[in-house]
Amino acid sequence: MRRAAAELKAAGVVSIAVCYLFAFMNPAHEGRTGALIREIFPDAHISLSSEVLSRVREWPRMSATLLNAYLAPVLVTYIADLEKRLNAAGVTTQQRFLMQSNGGVVSAEKAASEPVTTMSAPSGMAKTCGNSPLVLMA
Repeated sequence: MRRAAAELKAAGVVSIAVCYLFAFMNPAHEGRTGALIREIFPDAHISLSSEVLSRVREWPRMSATLLNAYLAPVLVTYIADLEKRLNAAGVTTQQRFLMQSNGGVVSAEKAASEPVTTMSAPSGMAKTCGNSPLVLMA
């Protein structure tokens, strides 16, 4: 696993999805794999299926984990840029929220750690708000 992580890092990979067949029952092996990857590649975005969608049936769990890994680098950059622009514009609040794909809201930190839950939000916001940015605050 360490060698694979080193090879992925050398290849320029920035995000890794891990999905073991029975991880929904016992996430320990995925957790250990994630820890080994972090030892070699601490800057990688690591999505573990047992954390993203811990349920029976490999296909939904694997596809959600792959989407999470694919979206992570993009959404983390997007959220950081959004935070900078809101701060530069003088928008202050105790907490900022982003829209989730289910219509709910999630903190920016949670959205960055579980990007698959926000995957349709930017398009939903664009349809709802037109050219006006929408930021929910509490």
